Amino acid sequence: MRFAIFDYAGHPFQAELSRELARRGHETAHFFSSDIQTPKGRLTLQPGDAATLSFHPLTLGVPFQKYSFVKRQMQERQFGRIAAAAIGAWRPDVILAGNAPLDVQDAMLNMARSEGAGFVFWLQDIYSEAMSVILTRKLGVLGAAVGAYYTRLENTLLRRSDRVVAISADFVPHVQRRGVPAGRIEVIENWASLDELAYMAPAPAEGRRARFIYSGTLGHKHNPDYILALARDLDVEVIVHSEGPVADELAAEAAAKGIANLKVGGWVPYDMLAATLGSADVLIAMIEKEAGVFSVPSKVLTSLCVGRAILGSIPKENLAARLITREGAGLVSEPGDPAGFVANARRLMDDRALTAQMGRAGRAYAEKTFAITAIGDRFEAVLRAAGEARTARRAS
Repeated sequence: MRFAIFDYAGHPFQAELSRELARRGHETAHFFSSDIQTPKGRLTLQPGDAATLSFHPLTLGVPFQKYSFVKRQMQERQFGRIAAAAIGAWRPDVILAGNAPLDVQDAMLNMARSEGAGFVFWLQDIYSEAMSVILTRKLGVLGAAVGAYYTRLENTLLRRSDRVVAISADFVPHVQRRGVPAGRIEVIENWASLDELAYMAPAPAEGRRARFIYSGTLGHKHNPDYILALARDLDVEVIVHSEGPVADELAAEAAAKGIANLKVGGWVPYDMLAATLGSADVLIAMIEKEAGVFSVPSKVLTSLCVGRAILGSIPKENLAARLITREGAGLVSEPGDPAGFVANARRLMDDRALTAQMGRAGRAYAEKTFAITAIGDRFEAVLRAAGEARTARRAS
C-alpha cells in the first residue's frame, strides 16, 4: 500500500515507524514541518533504509510565529494548505496524521476525502482541552469562544476519521463521548527507539556532583522556575538543552542570580542524544497540572530508553506519572509542589545506588515494550483497516 505519515513536529519515533512500514514493502512517504522549533529525529534517508521510503520536509518559507496567536493561526492554516497539496499530490492510499494543529489536521482530512484516501487521526494530545484553558485565561470571553470553536472542530475531525489511534487509554472515553465508536479506536502508546537510544552504564559517582539534565521543548507550561530552584537549592550540576524565549529567560535569570551550576545550551543533534542523556545521573520531565491526562511527555520515554532515573513534575493522573511510579523508574511530584520536586531531587542526589537501580528498571521496561516489530504490526493493521474503509466508501 501507499502510506503517507504526516508528523508535524518531526519526532524520532514517528520516523522509526515510517522506516518499519517501508521495510515491510509499503511505499511510505514521511512528511513533516521543517519550520517548527523542536528536536527532530532522523528525517533523511540512512544507510539500510528501504527503497520504498522517502522523507519530505515542508516549509512556509518564513519564520514561524509561535508566540503570536493571530499570526500563528494564520500560518497554521497556510501550512495546512501546503501540506495537504503536497500529500495529495503523492496520492496515498491512507494518511496517518498526528502532532498537528487542528487547522492543519482539518486541511489534511478534507484533502483525504477529496482524493479518496483513508485517514487515521493519531491523537497525541486533546488539543482543544489545552487551548480552551489557555485562551480563556489569556483572552477571557473571547478566548472561551475561540476554545469552543476548536472543541467543535476537534470533535468533528475525530468523528470523520476512519480510525483514531490514541496514545493513552485515558483518551478513549473522551473520544467516545465525541461520537467515535469503540471499534474505530485503537490505543497504541508512544515509544522511543531502542536501537537509536542505547543504554550506557552510569559514570562512577565518586568525587563529582550529581548531574541533572533537561532536554527538549521548554515553555512556561513546563515551569522552568523548578529547574532554577533545583540548581539554587542543591549542590548539583544542572544542564538544560533547549532553545527559544523561555530557555533564554532561564539562562538570563540564572546569570543574574549568580547560579553558576545551571547551564543552558541549544538542541542536541539526534545522533548525539543518547550519549548526551547518558551523561546524566537523572533526567528531568515536567508538565503542568492543566495538562491532566491529555498530554504525555515523550521525553519520559526517551529517558526510559537510555536508562536514567527520572525526576518528574507531572500530574499524578497522567500516564507518564503512573508509568514512572509503577515501573520504579524515578520519583514524581505534583505540579505546584516545588518543595516536593526539590526533595525528590535531593533523594536522588544522595542515593546514587537507588538512582542507578531506577535507570535499569526504566530500560528493562523499554526493552519489554518498545520493540518496533510488534508496534509496526499494530499500526499496519490500523492502516489496512482505514484502507478498507476507503474502499467501502468508493464502492457505496
